[in-house]
Amino acid sequence: MLLVAGAERLPRHRHPLPTDAPLGDRAMLVVGARRHGLVCSVTRMRAFAPLDAAARARYRALLDVEAAGLAATGYATRDVLATPATREPVRSGQAFAWNPSGGGFKVEDTVLATEDGVEILSPDPEWPAVDVAGRERPDVLA
Repeated sequence: MLLVAGAERLPRHRHPLPTDAPLGDRAMLVVGARRHGLVCSVTRMRAFAPLDAAARARYRALLDVEAAGLAATGYATRDVLATPATREPVRSGQAFAWNPSGGGFKVEDTVLATEDGVEILSPDPEWPAVDVAGRERPDVLA
């Protein structure tokens, strides 16, 4: 599945829905796929014009939120909502995804909890990346 949202919808919606509106200067691309029973989710941002400093800062703040979630190996499925009070255990071998959004941006990858931390299962070496808390994370493609 591939969903795309244009600039007009980004500040108001976490998940893109099909419309006939033009993309504008920015787009959110969400891909969901299943292989061998594992559903993998990926969200990437594409800018068709350079981001201003405020937009760049909002995206970096979003990546910092994701980094905190990955560091805590939080578990946030559609069934269990991750909150400070959540006591659902994370076990080695579980796949999960954080998908923080805000300020017209969103980031998401599917990861596997391991004894040594998390392994990102959906990296794209062709996508531009930035270092966030010691991990390569997707930058906005401009």
